[in-house]
Amino acid sequence: MGSRRAHAAVRIRQGGCGCAMSAAFLVATLMGSAVWYGWHWPSSGLSFWSASLHSVLLSFAAAAIGKITGILLSARPRSTKT
Repeated sequence: MGSRRAHAAVRIRQGGCGCAMSAAFLVATLMGSAVWYGWHWPSSGLSFWSASLHSVLLSFAAAAIGKITGILLSARPRSTKT
C-alpha cells in the first residue's frame, strides 16, 4: 500500500495532472495564432477583436486537449526494464 502511495506522489510531481502539457499547448497555440493572424490579418477582413476572440477560443481548446493528453500519457503504464 505504501508503494502505491509513493507512486502516486511521484506521478503528481512529474505532471500527472496534465498541467505542464496543457500550458505547453496553450503557449504554442497563442504564439501560432499571433503569427498566423499577424501575417494573414490584412487579407482576412477580420477585426482586431474578432481575431483576438478566435485566438483565445482556439487556445483554450488546445489547452484542454493538452490537459487530456498529459493525463493520458501520465496514466500509461511504464515498462520496468532494468
